[in-house]
Amino acid sequence: MIVGYARVSTQKDEQAISVKAQVQQLKDAGCTYIISEQRSAYNEKGRRPGWEELQQLVASGKATTVVAISQSRLSRREDVVSFLRVCARKGIAVRFLDGTPSDVAEPAAKLMTGVLATVNEVDSQIKSINVLNGLKRRKAAGYYACGSLPFGYRSDGEQPVVDRKNWKAARQLWELLEAHEFAPQQCIRRNGLDWSAPGLTKWIHNPMLRGWVNGVPGKVDRLI
Repeated sequence: MIVGYARVSTQKDEQAISVKAQVQQLKDAGCTYIISEQRSAYNEKGRRPGWEELQQLVASGKATTVVAISQSRLSRREDVVSFLRVCARKGIAVRFLDGTPSDVAEPAAKLMTGVLATVNEVDSQIKSINVLNGLKRRKAAGYYACGSLPFGYRSDGEQPVVDRKNWKAARQLWELLEAHEFAPQQCIRRNGLDWSAPGLTKWIHNPMLRGWVNGVPGKVDRLI
């Protein structure tokens, strides 16, 4: 059985498009069975039924080959290394469509696999740090995260516009929330955000992040 695994971080509708694109690539790559899910691969406490199913197929020997778009689709934590080792012991081939190596039996590939696992995990941690720094700068400048002008936007005196100083940090905050499946309390607790859960929830649902101003779409650049 050639098993394909497709994953995105959230259960938001817009992410379903990305999942479908991955599934199509896996079909084109010859996968005979495809697992897809919308779960965070960084949150160590969140269950990932699809990931668990994949590991069971490997453990039972039903899978002869595992295919994913990239290593980070399998996991953004170092547990991906142990998974690849299990596959190697059982003679199960693993292939990443982005061309990165996956054969941990070969020294150079083993090194690259470990480096990528660390990079993916550290990347998620760096996003947390950048978000914290962006929020501190905004707070020091006297801005608030919620209200008519959410974090990532400012007024030019007449209308809301993108706040270029905080735009990157706002985008990183959104990605950080994606990694925590849009659970504000969990995101705040794990990353030490100086933000209330109600405030973060209000920010997530502010229509301006989607380009809406006073009920009119396309009036300002979309954050998401």
